[in-house]
Amino acid sequence: MERYARERDPALRDELVRRYLPLAQRVARRYGRGGDRDDLVQVASLGLVKAIDRFDPGRGVAFASFALPTMTGELKRHFRDTDWALRVPRELQELSLRLDQAVGVLTSERGRAPSPAVLAAYLRVSVEDVLEGLQVASAHGADWLDERAAEGSPTLGEQVAIEEPGFERSEHSATLDGLMRELAPRARGVAAALRR
Repeated sequence: MERYARERDPALRDELVRRYLPLAQRVARRYGRGGDRDDLVQVASLGLVKAIDRFDPGRGVAFASFALPTMTGELKRHFRDTDWALRVPRELQELSLRLDQAVGVLTSERGRAPSPAVLAAYLRVSVEDVLEGLQVASAHGADWLDERAAEGSPTLGEQVAIEEPGFERSEHSATLDGLMRELAPRARGVAAALRR
C-alpha cells in the first residue's frame, strides 16, 4: 500500500484490487439479495478501488479498516438510488427520509401525527415540499398486478381489469386484413363483400 501511495502505478493498483477482491465479495454477500449479487459485487469492488485511491498509510490505520466503511457506503448509496419503484430525484428521496424521521420525532413528542405545516416548520422547508416528499414516499414500493391481498382473493389485475368487447373484434379484423392481402384480387372482392 505504501508503494502505491508513493508511485501511483496502475499495475500496482490492479494487483491490490486482485488481492483485496475477496474482501469486497464478502461485503457484497453480506448485503446480498438473491439475483442481484453480481451487481453488489461490482458496487463493492468500486468502493474497494476508491478506498485504494484514497488510502493514506501514514495515518496508521489498517487498510481493511479503512476499506470496509468505503465499500459499505457505496452499497448503501446503491440501495438508496436503485430501490425505488419509480425514478425519483435524490433530493426528494432525501427529503422523504427526513420527513419519515421528523414524523417519528414529532409524533412521539406531541402524541399525534404532525400536520404538513408543522413538518414544514420543523424541517425549514415549504409546505409544498413536504406534500411532495410525502407523496414521493409511495414511489418506494410497487404493487404487482398478480399479487393477492389474501389467499383466494382476486389479484389487483383482476380487480382493475375491464372486459373490452371491441378488443377481440379488432384482433380478428387485423388478422383477417393480413390474410385478405394474400388472396387473389377476385377472391379478395368476394371476401370483402361477405365481410360486410
